[in-house]
Amino acid sequence: MLQLIKAADLNSQQLAAPASFKWIYMDLMDRDGNGLVAVYSSGLPFLAGSRSQYAHSLRPSLHLAAYPANGGQHYLLQEFPPNETEFDWPSGRARLGRSQFQTRTESGHVELEAELDIDLPGQDYWRGHLRLRGPEFKCEEPLPLASPKSEAPRHLWRPLSIHASGEVELRSRKGRFSLRGSAYLDSNFSAIPLHEQGISRWDWGRVAFSKHTLVYYWLRTSDHAKEKVYLLWVDEQGHAQRLEARVRASSLSLSSYGVATRRELEFATEAGSFVVRLERRVEHSPFYERYCLTATVPSGEHGTGLGEVVLPERVDRPWMRPFVRMRTHRIGGPNSMWLPLFSGASGRPLGRFLSSLGRGAPHA
Repeated sequence: MLQLIKAADLNSQQLAAPASFKWIYMDLMDRDGNGLVAVYSSGLPFLAGSRSQYAHSLRPSLHLAAYPANGGQHYLLQEFPPNETEFDWPSGRARLGRSQFQTRTESGHVELEAELDIDLPGQDYWRGHLRLRGPEFKCEEPLPLASPKSEAPRHLWRPLSIHASGEVELRSRKGRFSLRGSAYLDSNFSAIPLHEQGISRWDWGRVAFSKHTLVYYWLRTSDHAKEKVYLLWVDEQGHAQRLEARVRASSLSLSSYGVATRRELEFATEAGSFVVRLERRVEHSPFYERYCLTATVPSGEHGTGLGEVVLPERVDRPWMRPFVRMRTHRIGGPNSMWLPLFSGASGRPLGRFLSSLGRGAPHA
C-alpha cells in the first residue's frame, strides 16, 4: 500500500536508485476553473507495454495537458529515447529533449522552474515556461517509511509543496495559453510495478482555499478487505494537519469504459465535513480519469482544484495498448496515424487529423 513521506525521508542514494517508476507531478488551477497538469517521469506505468517490458523504468516521458474552463483541452503525452533525456533526481534537475526542469528547496520554500520547447505532431509546438513557488510540505506527525532506508523504496508518495502558487505561459502555432493560480507539487517512487502493488483503486485530489489546501488520497486493496484514507489540511506555511476521516460517497456515474466513479465524496472528521465534488471529467480511459473539482469545508468556504481516479490493476492490458499508443507521441516513432486526434496544442482534433493526412506525415 502507498506510504506518505516527507522529502527528508528519502536520501540521495534512494533517489538515484533504479526503480519501477519515478514521477514528478505538478498542477495549476485558477478560481474560474482553468487548469493545467504537467508530469515528467521515468517508467510511467500508464504507457503502453509497461507490464511486459523488463526495463520500462528506462522509458522517459513528459505529459502536459491544459483544460480551459470554457471546454476543450490541449494535450500531450510524449515518450523520449533515453539518449535524449537526463534525470538527476537527487538534485531535482531533468532534461527531456530541449525542455529543462529544475526543482529546488531553500529556506523552507520549494521552487519548480521549467523552460518548455516541445515539438508536437502536425508541425505544431509549445514554447514557454512553467513556474511554481510555495512552502515546503511539513508534517509533525511521524511518517515511518514502509521499508528501511537501506532498501529500495516501495510506493512512496512525497508531497513537495501543497499550498503553492504558479503560472504558465505557452505559445503554439495558432495561439497562446496562459494561467496563474493555486499550484501543487509532489513526487511518487516505487520499486514495484504499479499493477503488482495490490491496490485496486485510488481517488486523489487537491482543492485550494484562501489560506489552506485540502488533499485527499482514498485507496482500496485488491481483495476489497482494506482501505486507507489520507486527508491533509495544509496551511499557508506548508504545515499539514492529518485528519482522521470516514468516507461517505454518493452520486455514482458509469463511464463508457465501465469505470464507476463517485462524483461526490464527503470526508467526515471531528472538525466537520469536507465535501468534494467531481464536477467536470477532462480525461477518461479504462484505467484513469481526471476531474476538475470543487469542494466545501466546514467553515463554508468554497474552493477549486484537480483530482484523479486510478485503477492500477487495469493498467496496460494487452487489448488497450493500441488505444494508448493513439495518445502517445513517441519521438522517433513509429506513431499511430490517429495521434493528431488526441495530441495537439491548437486547432480542432478533426482538423489536425485531416491536415496530417493532407501532408502525408501524421507521425511527425
